[in-house]
Amino acid sequence: MGWREPKLGYLLILLGIFAWSTQAFVTKIIVTSIGFFPTYFFASLFTAITALVLYLILYRNKIDFSFLFSPLRIIILSIFLTIANFLLFVSFEVITATDVIVLLYIYPILMSVEDSVIFKRKLTNREIVALSLGFIGILLSITKGNPLALHIGDIFADILVLIAAFSWATYLVLQKRYNLEEFSSNGIAFLLSTLYSLPIIIIFPKLLSYSLVFTDINILLLLLYFSIVTFALGNVLYVKGLKRTKIVNTSLLTYLTPVIAVIMNFLVLKEEIFWYNLLPLLLIFIGYLLINKKPE
Repeated sequence: MGWREPKLGYLLILLGIFAWSTQAFVTKIIVTSIGFFPTYFFASLFTAITALVLYLILYRNKIDFSFLFSPLRIIILSIFLTIANFLLFVSFEVITATDVIVLLYIYPILMSVEDSVIFKRKLTNREIVALSLGFIGILLSITKGNPLALHIGDIFADILVLIAAFSWATYLVLQKRYNLEEFSSNGIAFLLSTLYSLPIIIIFPKLLSYSLVFTDINILLLLLYFSIVTFALGNVLYVKGLKRTKIVNTSLLTYLTPVIAVIMNFLVLKEEIFWYNLLPLLLIFIGYLLINKKPE
């Protein structure tokens, strides 16, 4: 199908990926400054508020409450979302951002595998090769062309990231399957994710530090940016695009995220670009050709 599929879907995917491109280093800064639990709580709360406010503004003349008739689906989405975000924030506090990203970016492959199971669509050999090429490109880019330099040391933290990757992939695939309105379902899922943390706050009130969040303007701004741009807008744009495209194509395009991050660093921070930063572009292009080549 390729680009004969709705081009709007690919545009939305790219916009979502662009919003995600700063996620890793912003998350690391916030988690290092205030800890994983305040990051999880306030990011979830701010995202829920943002998504629901945007929903009320954009759909004020045709607000659809049909999602209220699918409470089980919303709860399932919120559970996978909570697991993914909570474990991801924990991992950023325990291991390096590089290790987290490499392990996390198994999720595009998991999306395609889950797609084949949920939608009963068999992955072709070309699709498997294409997704593998995308992951290899990410691995080489993140490790600066030397994957042997990657040290996966903390097995427990690594397992947490892998569970987060599986949960995030499941959340995205289920969003496509359930076909709920994106702003409302994303907002309610994040709101429930916030509410799930209340028992922990009641039992361990010291885990949630308000002072660090609201006295440090830089951290507050980063949290707001992360919640509004990365989670609220990025997630919604990505899911909207996902519903209009094949998951295997979307999975492959997702590997562009760190490439876009490198290009942004070059344009904004004037950082150098090396061959290993752009290699994923070539491998993704080859993978795309493999997936969409017409059978002879």
